Amino acid sequence: RKAITKIQAAVIAYPVIALTFGSDIAAQKMRTGEFKYAFSVLGLPSETGPEVAAVLDYVNKNKAPIKNVGIIYHSDQHGVEYSSAIAYHVMDKGFNVVFSQSYPPDVADFTPMISSMKAANVDVAILCGYAEGALFVHQCKAQGFKPKLIFIGPTMEVPGLVFGPFGFTPQDLVGICYYDGWPAAAYKTGALKDWAEMHKQRLGAYPFPASATFYAGLQCLFKAVEKVGLNREKIRDCLATETFDTIVGKTKLRQGYSMQCELAGTISQWQGGEMMEVIWPKSVASADVVLIP
Repeated sequence: RKAITKIQAAVIAYPVIALTFGSDIAAQKMRTGEFKYAFSVLGLPSETGPEVAAVLDYVNKNKAPIKNVGIIYHSDQHGVEYSSAIAYHVMDKGFNVVFSQSYPPDVADFTPMISSMKAANVDVAILCGYAEGALFVHQCKAQGFKPKLIFIGPTMEVPGLVFGPFGFTPQDLVGICYYDGWPAAAYKTGALKDWAEMHKQRLGAYPFPASATFYAGLQCLFKAVEKVGLNREKIRDCLATETFDTIVGKTKLRQGYSMQCELAGTISQWQGGEMMEVIWPKSVASADVVLIP
């Protein structure tokens, strides 16, 4: 047992920039020091819930009345944690979660759940899951279910997927929001705009909102190595304390929390273009929120 413990300690004693990561349970281990060498990048469930709730509150007060929310979620850690956090915070803002249901990994039909949400007069539909979000959006359209907003999770933000194998046009997605994958960039100005064009030229499609954030996370790691060399403890301490200049401006990693980025927001939305717009918070938004037409 002692030998195994030593091996485990050696394996985890490497600085890790956790790019596609989102779990409050694991983040707590980062904060307590159990995952001492790991750094989260994306918004966690406990951080995402308030952001989604704030967008709904803004829409309710400035765009159109919102009362009822429906949430469906993939029956895994991501789905459970994000749906729970979002439900808690939207209810805390005074909205009613009138429908909530999990679905299995091999889900092939959302029509019963869509019918239930229609019957419950859902104003905002939220799916905490992955690529199956494409099927959900297609079936919402087929059933004539048009809530004011739909929030979806990972993969539905990727231009190369939604305009490729998922079979959407830009107009098909207007009003679809993305709760995950932030800090998010809109690639409208300066170095970010140039970087997005380079991304399309090299990879054949524009970047998704967090692409630049992922790149920035790796920039932080390389800059730490440049500063302190290959000593793992010094790299870890540098990542934990320094603020770095990156593609998304001044950037700071925070163990167990989302990465702080000067030029990035939280919630993004498809509005008819080839890339998503950042709609929240208002201070860094590239566009105002639009409703599903």
